Amino acid sequence: TIAVAPGGIGTTEINATQVQRRVTGTCSGTNYVQQVNADGTVGCGPAPTASGWSLTGNAGTNPATNFIGTTDAQPFVVRTRNVQSLRIEPSTILFGGDPITANVIAGSSANTVTPGVRGATIAGGGVPSGDSDPNFSGEAPNRVTDVYGTVGGGYANRAGDDAGSIASSAFATVGGGLRNTASGGWSTVGGGVDNTASGLYSTVSGGYANTASGDGSTVGGGGFNNCAGGDYSWAGGRRAKVRPPSDPGGTGACTGLTYPGGAGDAGTFVWADSQNADFVSTGPNQFLVRADGGFGFNTNAVPTGIEAVFRSRTGPNEHV
Repeated sequence: TIAVAPGGIGTTEINATQVQRRVTGTCSGTNYVQQVNADGTVGCGPAPTASGWSLTGNAGTNPATNFIGTTDAQPFVVRTRNVQSLRIEPSTILFGGDPITANVIAGSSANTVTPGVRGATIAGGGVPSGDSDPNFSGEAPNRVTDVYGTVGGGYANRAGDDAGSIASSAFATVGGGLRNTASGGWSTVGGGVDNTASGLYSTVSGGYANTASGDGSTVGGGGFNNCAGGDYSWAGGRRAKVRPPSDPGGTGACTGLTYPGGAGDAGTFVWADSQNADFVSTGPNQFLVRADGGFGFNTNAVPTGIEAVFRSRTGPNEHV
């Protein structure tokens, strides 16, 4: 048996780069062991402070220095089930060194904003193209193709004309619904299905298959298959038609008519009742009403067989 006498091995017999002495040092308070020296002593350092956000809330934060987001030019993305549900993109245009605005893209991860567009908002909705929704058809994402466009929700809706220039149809808005398009600058579709507002400052409040193609035109009250094709025209009800200047093509509400050129039947108002037939303007600045149940001014009593009743506001006199 070979034994080593106590004290028989010292520093001259030990290679300190290969053999570590027993650790004897400690760190006090909130300090932590930063390094262990060859002789067993330790070097201490201050404990790091927490920088993450608590899952149960935070207190004492300063929004100038404490935030969730990016400090470079990259988008900020929030995921649910590991899929994008919210994306915030900084504008590439700067003012005073800061992005002038941001794109906010929420809802389906399939929703898109055309590259280069700024100030766009997709508040939600949208689905991938194809048979993605178990209850409905015609599925597609929501899109903003021009600057400062907005889609509130629904799916297969578009704000902008998608014509290449990202500023040609700025400030267009689709509130929601299905397959609606606001393709005119400053145009609005409130909702409904298959509605189009393609004129500047044009509006379709809702309904189905309506078109406002004249500048400043309106399809009011929703309705079905109405066309406000003249500048500053109004159409409502069922199949009311204010003629546009020329045939827009396709199968929309403004096709299959005669066309006057110019600004279309500008300034014309057409109201059509529930009959399933076109009621078409014949010139500009007309006020046209189709009412198969009779027509009344200052009265709601229109006898059967009477076309129109005009009653004085101040007396019993009336003209039939």
